[in-house]
Amino acid sequence: MNYGRQPRWFSGQFLESQHLQYLTMRTESLLGTALTMVPQEVYGFASLEMDNSLLQSGTLRLSSMAAITQDGSLIQYPGNSRVPDLSFIDQWRNPKDPLDIYIGIRRYNPSAPNVSDDNSGRSRLSSPLEMFDYNDADRSVKIELLELDVRFFTSDDLSEGSDYEKLQCARLVNQDGVIQHDKEFSFAATNLHASPVLKGYVEEFYDAVMISVRKLEEIKNSFNGESQEYGRREARMMGGIQALSECTASMRHLLSGPFLHPSLIFQPIVVLIARLSVFSAHIDVTGSYRGGSTENLKYNHSDQGVCFKRAMEILPMLLDELAPSPRLVVPFVTLDQDRLYTEVPAHFFGESTDYFLLIESKNGDNSWLAEFQHRVKIAAQDDITNLTKHSLSGVPSSLSPTRPSGAPIRENAIYIKLSPNNDLWRKIEEKRGISIEWKQIPEGVTIELVAVQR
Repeated sequence: MNYGRQPRWFSGQFLESQHLQYLTMRTESLLGTALTMVPQEVYGFASLEMDNSLLQSGTLRLSSMAAITQDGSLIQYPGNSRVPDLSFIDQWRNPKDPLDIYIGIRRYNPSAPNVSDDNSGRSRLSSPLEMFDYNDADRSVKIELLELDVRFFTSDDLSEGSDYEKLQCARLVNQDGVIQHDKEFSFAATNLHASPVLKGYVEEFYDAVMISVRKLEEIKNSFNGESQEYGRREARMMGGIQALSECTASMRHLLSGPFLHPSLIFQPIVVLIARLSVFSAHIDVTGSYRGGSTENLKYNHSDQGVCFKRAMEILPMLLDELAPSPRLVVPFVTLDQDRLYTEVPAHFFGESTDYFLLIESKNGDNSWLAEFQHRVKIAAQDDITNLTKHSLSGVPSSLSPTRPSGAPIRENAIYIKLSPNNDLWRKIEEKRGISIEWKQIPEGVTIELVAVQR
């Protein structure tokens, strides 16, 4: 509620505009108490625009602003306030560190004068307004109006403003002698659309979730009741698709409106992270690292950028664990007429990993499959000779009836699952290499080793 409307003058009698504006101050002071009882934090900027034309010369200028301070004061510029430029060069004591900028206004004090001709009050007199008699245009009078006296503070002089309500509006950085705004800083916003940084985080989050949903939708049809991959992996996939779909629907609805409080859009984000943490070995339900330091993912209205950025950092890890994907694909090379070999990097091996041979024939002829399953030996290079000499089998293997979810898609490909629970496979891990002995390798057949996370 704002009583600062224009007065009318009737034959020399009028209501002083200051009376109405004093009433506005009183009302806003009561509003500050009321705002502590509403569901969301409502202090912050509804809009903010800086004039950066003088930034390199050490001057910060405000172009426009609409904000509510924590005590309920409504500040509009241009409108009901004056905001002198800030000369910050002399106050920036260490240019290597960021310089935080705040706007501030004195708190309303009903027992003290709040209007002054200098910067010692909450308001000061503005340029007089000339008003003509409502009934006689030849008669006029000058009326003095009030403007809120808003000033800038920096992080180096905050102690001077103990009786001010302050809102951080900018963060300056000096990069190689060029002064610019910190691209990751976000002021406290009452409307998500007013903050390009926050809106960018949310849109990036939404896009990442949508891409993941489409990816999972494409590969979910590879599951069937006969597949070795059916069961735990399918349950995780379907649970993940449900959580992601609900999140995108909620975010899409909220983002469609012209006004969106950041805490409202943060809710579906944090709920999604909690639901995906069920399938994660690294992130728990609070958004913290399992077994690590506690970094609970909580909404912080005074530092919104930090919590939204934290959510963006967590999401890729959760999505990577949710969607089965090849950790590594390694092609085999021919050593001689009957033997293939490949070196395997150390990070190829790990827990919760399935290993497959991806065998592709150019002409689609798979008549060699029965011979491969019964005669081919798979082991470390040092073990192949002993296995052949004593007619022993290599690493146990079995045909996968369908393409393993997350494995590369190849035309005319067959997937052979390898069993790692044996001494021969442990020797492969130790030597970081795997060999295949295959008598009379068919022409046009290629083999790759694939590791897929469960």
